Amino acid sequence: MSIGNQLKEQRLKHELTQEQLAEKIYVSRQTISGWENGKNQPDLENMIMLSELYKISLDELLKGEAVNMDVQPITPQTPLKPAPTRRYTFLLFYWSLLSVVLQIILRKENISFLLVYAFVGFLITAASLKKTNRLSNLYSQGENMFDPGVYLCFGFIVLIIVGFIIQNSIIGSR
Repeated sequence: MSIGNQLKEQRLKHELTQEQLAEKIYVSRQTISGWENGKNQPDLENMIMLSELYKISLDELLKGEAVNMDVQPITPQTPLKPAPTRRYTFLLFYWSLLSVVLQIILRKENISFLLVYAFVGFLITAASLKKTNRLSNLYSQGENMFDPGVYLCFGFIVLIIVGFIIQNSIIGSR
């Protein structure tokens, strides 16, 4: 049985119209119709949403086979642990905010906030890349060359170098 037929069968089994299903997974009714008629196929995110909505596995949704899964479905009551990348993003955001506040409060002191900010930002970003194993992929396959975390890490390195140059030029001019 084709994916389109599987999707239509599950929709009808759950007594949903195309319009109702479209509202539940945030797509248009025409998109649902296209999937069911075989004109196009849902992407992975939509398949996961359909699987969760119908409370069946992806295998069962795609192949029509019942699969014994001992995994409990995620419910709204199940607390989800934030992804490591999200935690590091919040940490970097709060560090940036704290750095700006400290710069405003202590601006008359002779502290190079640019260097401190860049160094700690580099450490946070590098820890995030290491924790999510995205840095090791950069060296092995090069498949993460366009990872924003890698660019952010390189950006902090450049900021450290610029901070040293600025600090040396200020110290040299005194």
